[in-house]
Amino acid sequence: MSMTREEAICTLERLQHTESKWPGTEDTLEALDLAITALRTPTLTPPNEPLTLEQLREMDGEPVWDENGKCYLVDTTYRFCSCSDIEIAIVDKNGDVKRYPQRRALYRRPPEEE
Repeated sequence: MSMTREEAICTLERLQHTESKWPGTEDTLEALDLAITALRTPTLTPPNEPLTLEQLREMDGEPVWDENGKCYLVDTTYRFCSCSDIEIAIVDKNGDVKRYPQRRALYRRPPEEE
């Protein structure tokens, strides 16, 4: 069963109305009010755009995902420059080091389904 955000707000408001009739329910009413406010506040998830080289450098030890949804761990200790290309090494869950050029698309989260 899946409930929409508006249906959840409506249900919580009905519960809030019912609870307000009983003495000693101030904590419950406050919790319901906070829940309703949280549901009404839009969540802004930043777009999952390919990471820049600078962003990758700041993510040492953090996971990244490629365009196929495969997860890697960034390890900037393996980073090196050769002529005009910069590569980033990422370690997969088996500990294998893979080197990828800057132009490879890596993401902060698994790529969203289209």
